[in-house]
Amino acid sequence: MFQKTGFTILFFLTLLLLFVGCSVSKDPIRNYTRQLQNGTIKEDTSFVYHLPFAVNTSHRLVQGY
Repeated sequence: MFQKTGFTILFFLTLLLLFVGCSVSKDPIRNYTRQLQNGTIKEDTSFVYHLPFAVNTSHRLVQGY
């Protein structure tokens, strides 16, 4: 009896893991990220960021991760 019950529990746990593992991601940029990874599209890295400082002034910037 224990072997049959253990097999049944193992079977249902395996099914549960399959359903949880195959769930669809709700990340809104999932398709964009996948296209970047596949090389279907290329990211635009040529954008120049405008800093929030007055023109022709100097400021010390420090950046970290």
